[in-house]
Amino acid sequence: MIDAKWLDERLGAGFSDGDLLAILECSDEETVSVFEAARRVRAGSFGRRAYLRAVIEFSNNCRCNCHYCGMRKDNRQVERFLLTGEQILAAARTARGNGIRTFFLQSAETPDYPAAWLADLVREISSMDMAVLLCVGVHDPSDLDLWRDAGASKFILKHESADPELFARVKPGLSLEDRISELKTLREHGYEIGSGPLLGLPGQTPSTLVADLRLLEELGAEMTSVSVFLPARGTPFEALPPGSVDLGLRFVAAMRLLLGNTLIPATSTFERLRPGGQLGCFEAGANVITVNMTPPPVRESYELYSRRFFVSLEHARSVIRSAGLVEFSERASSKPILVAGPPFSGKTTAGAEAARILGMPFVDLDEAVERRAGMPIPSVFEKLGEPAFRALEKECLTEALEAGGPLVMALGGGTLLDGDSLGLALSKAVVVTLTASTDTLLERLSAGRPLASDRRALLDLLAERREHYEGLPGRVDTTGSSPGDSALGIIAAAVAGS
Repeated sequence: MIDAKWLDERLGAGFSDGDLLAILECSDEETVSVFEAARRVRAGSFGRRAYLRAVIEFSNNCRCNCHYCGMRKDNRQVERFLLTGEQILAAARTARGNGIRTFFLQSAETPDYPAAWLADLVREISSMDMAVLLCVGVHDPSDLDLWRDAGASKFILKHESADPELFARVKPGLSLEDRISELKTLREHGYEIGSGPLLGLPGQTPSTLVADLRLLEELGAEMTSVSVFLPARGTPFEALPPGSVDLGLRFVAAMRLLLGNTLIPATSTFERLRPGGQLGCFEAGANVITVNMTPPPVRESYELYSRRFFVSLEHARSVIRSAGLVEFSERASSKPILVAGPPFSGKTTAGAEAARILGMPFVDLDEAVERRAGMPIPSVFEKLGEPAFRALEKECLTEALEAGGPLVMALGGGTLLDGDSLGLALSKAVVVTLTASTDTLLERLSAGRPLASDRRALLDLLAERREHYEGLPGRVDTTGSSPGDSALGIIAAAVAGS
C-alpha cells in the first residue's frame, strides 16, 4: 500500500524499479498520496514558483518518418510551411511584452533553413533579455556551437521511448543508441538538456516507462516531460486510441519524486484529452506551462497530433493561479534578489515572505553584519563608527553575490549608496526597491535602528536619500499592503527585472 510513510521512506533511501512500477500502477486512493508527495518535493526545490514559456513552431517540413507524427515526411495531407524571421521576432516581442522571459523555438527536423539564419534569430531574441530554448531536432555540432554562442542555452530532444525495439519501430531508420548519444553531445556543447517519452505508443508497457524514468535520471536532464499519444491523420497510427491521461499524470509525479528539481511542463496533450488536464499535471508535480504563439493561419499544420489544443496566455496564467503557484522567470531563478529601500519600507518582512514563497534562502544583511562584527548594529555604530559599518556591510554583500545562486536578501537602507556595491548589485542580482508613503514609514517607525530612532531623524534621512531611492530599479509601493501582498510585488518586480 502506497501511503505517505511508504513514499517518505523511498524519498530518503531511493526508488527501486519495483517502486517506480508500483507508482505507475497505483490505485486512485494511492494516487492521492503520490501526488501530495510530488507537490512536497516540488515545493522543496522550487517553493511556489511556476514558469511560463512561449513557443513558436516555425517549420513543419520534416526529413524524418516517425509513425506517430503528423509532420512525417511521407504525409501528403499536411501543408508545409516555414515562417519568416520577422514573423518569429514579432512573436518574441509579443511574448516579451506580456512578461514572458523564455522563448522556445521549435521546428520539425528540416534542412529548410541555414544554421546562420537561426543563429541571427537567437541573437536577436537574446538581445530582448529573453532565455532561448531550442527544439529543432538533430544537427551538426558546429551548428550547436553557433546557436550556443548566439545565446541559446537550453535544448529539448525527446527520446520518445527508452525501449530500443519500440524506438526503432516507431522511428524508422533511427536508433535509441544514437538518440542518447545526441543528447550527450548537446550536454558536451554547453546546453541544458530536456527529454522525455511519448506515453501510449503501441507495445509500450509500464515497465518500459520505468526505463524512461531511469534514462532521464541517467542523463541528468534539467527539463523532463511526457506527452500523451494522440493520433494524427495521414500516419500509420491514425486509427490507434490515445494514451491514458491518468497514467500520464502518474508518470509526471514519478518524474518529480525520482528527479527532484527538474523542470516539468504540463503539455497540451493532457488538456486536449481532458479539460483541466494541465492543472492535473501541476497537481501531480509539474511546474512549467508553455503558451503557443504560432500564427493561427499555420499552427494547425504543425500537426504533432490532430485537433490540437493551443495554450493561450490567459489559460496558462489561470492554470498557475489555480494550482496555487506564483509565476516566475527561469532567468530570475539563477540570480539573487536584493530588496532595497528606505527604513520601514518592509524589506525584511516582505523579503522573508518572498523567499518563503519562492523556496529560496533568505538573508537579512543587517543580521549578517551583526554576525560578522559580533555585536548589534547600534554597537557597531557606537564603537566602530559608520565607515566601519559600511565596510562590513559591503564585505558581506560582496561575499553573498560572488558566491552566486538564488537567494532573497534584505539590504540596509543605505547599502547601495556605495557606488561599488550598487554596481555589483546591478550586475550580479535583481534589485527590487520597496517604497511607501512618508506617513506609512513614520507609522512603522520603531526604536533600535541606526539613523531612524525618531521621527525627525527618519524625515531627514528620507530627504537626504530621496534621489537615491528614486533612482533604484524595480519599485514596489508597500503603502497599505500586507507582507504577503508586498512579497508578491517583489516577485513580480524580480521577474520583470530579470
